[in-house]
Amino acid sequence: MPALKVVLHLSCQPWGGDGGRDGAPPPVLHSVICAGSLVPECWFTRSRGGGWLVSGFATGSYAVALAAMPRELLLSAFLRQLAAALPGATVEGLRGSLLHSTIFDWAAQPYIRGGYSAPSTSELPDARALYRKPEVGGRIVFAGEATEEAMMTMNAAIDSGRRAAAELLSGALAARLGGAADKPVSASGLTTPVRARL
Repeated sequence: MPALKVVLHLSCQPWGGDGGRDGAPPPVLHSVICAGSLVPECWFTRSRGGGWLVSGFATGSYAVALAAMPRELLLSAFLRQLAAALPGATVEGLRGSLLHSTIFDWAAQPYIRGGYSAPSTSELPDARALYRKPEVGGRIVFAGEATEEAMMTMNAAIDSGRRAAAELLSGALAARLGGAADKPVSASGLTTPVRARL
């Protein structure tokens, strides 16, 4: 699935207000869903180096449309969207506090070529299990968030890597012992003693 992220590094909080009084959002705002907007999801975090990071995220047809836009047009449109969505924000204020911006199009990356997976209404109930099924006697295993039941998350990607490593270790141990391993190595069993026996 195509996925694209627009990240703005701003020198100050992107919305106005006085800490939540007078109807303004509090100083901590995690995300805004902008249904029907150019960039449907926006996340806000304080930058470690100071200021704020605004991450706009789009997938599917939204990402394709954003990727086709010239960079400056996309940035201007995103600033206008934020100014319209955030109380006290203005395009001029956001542009004036903009320190850096980047646009990352996962579909344009040759070794990535997309974002995360999303189930369809026609997906088979056991599709994720089929995606992660080892091949060639367990010598080829598959990892990636799409192979896990809790797909579409970084945690699923990490868990899948641990699972795949455990599967490879189990297969290597079984081959070393001349047969099936007594019990599979769990992801939490990825310890030095297990590796040392191989």
